[in-house]
Amino acid sequence: MESIYEWLYDHYAQPRLEQLPSFQDKRVRDAAAGETEMERLDRVYALVLDCATAAFETGVRLGLALTAPDRP
Repeated sequence: MESIYEWLYDHYAQPRLEQLPSFQDKRVRDAAAGETEMERLDRVYALVLDCATAAFETGVRLGLALTAPDRP
């Protein structure tokens, strides 16, 4: 990964994503605690979808903030 992407992740994305419920350790433990393999897979895939959506949203918000016109 290029250094600018690493810096953006370390200083922008990671602090914001860690605060979201999808990225909490409890949610991961709950996903792995399904009674059957199918339940576990469903929960893990739902968690992956939630995390991917949150990461995408964080990137979109950064892009909008960077491209917003300056306010006088």
